Amino acid sequence: MATTTKKKKAASKPSQSAQLSSTGDDDPLPISRYVSLTGTQAVLLMFSMLVLPRTTLTFEDLPLQSSSLDRPQAAWMAPLTAWPDRSVAWMAVGAAIVQSYWASKAVSWIEDDLSKETGIKREETRLQEGEHSVKNVIRAWGATLLGSVCFHALILILGAPITTHIRHTYALALLLSILSVYAPARCLTVPLFNGSAKDQTLRVKWSRLFTNLKAKSRAERALLYPSLIAVFGAWCGAYPLALDWDRPWQAWPLTPTAGAIIGYIVGSFASIFVSSVYYLARTLPDPRKTK
Repeated sequence: MATTTKKKKAASKPSQSAQLSSTGDDDPLPISRYVSLTGTQAVLLMFSMLVLPRTTLTFEDLPLQSSSLDRPQAAWMAPLTAWPDRSVAWMAVGAAIVQSYWASKAVSWIEDDLSKETGIKREETRLQEGEHSVKNVIRAWGATLLGSVCFHALILILGAPITTHIRHTYALALLLSILSVYAPARCLTVPLFNGSAKDQTLRVKWSRLFTNLKAKSRAERALLYPSLIAVFGAWCGAYPLALDWDRPWQAWPLTPTAGAIIGYIVGSFASIFVSSVYYLARTLPDPRKTK
């Protein structure tokens, strides 16, 4: 009797997937995991911007401040402003490590989206990803390097020095490409023209995300929003350069670099906010129906 009663209770309890579908939340990415990983990513990017450039002090002595002598800068800022090109290079190294880890997690979210859209089992899509993971990483970094060249040309068109500060400008372009190109290229891969259902779906995703700017899932928002706002943040970060304050932190390209990293973090939390709103809209009961 007791065994029969337990079986009836177990049968009466809906599964987790059934509960999700009944509440309307059919997104394969759990919102709690999404928030925790995004918070970790934001902390590591801030570490890359504020702490990692101080590594240069282990190789050379810090030079004396040469501008704005009437207002000495804070001691913690001196290593960041002494060699702007090296500081941005260190930020790019840190961002590359953080983005590599982030993309390795986000790629499984995109694979779950693909299995949902194409009807292919998750095990099959993840098996295909495992077989081609090395190729996809190489292609993603190749796309990132190509994107850095494009960003470099765009920055020059927008008014950066052409004959001087070449290292500075390319360091900024590389950082922008790491923030905005690598994760989408790693997760969405570079679609091949072989006619498979997966590649067709990926091409549609690329076009919908970065041409129409429409994201349908949490994983897609996690790729789209930070990439766009990072570029916008770098553009906004160029405004302090025009001020005649003559501060060390106004050296090219420190403020656009800070704007890019802060913009990426703002975009990440914006994607969390939008995804949370959609999550609540799907899961909370409609008060009009409960009356």
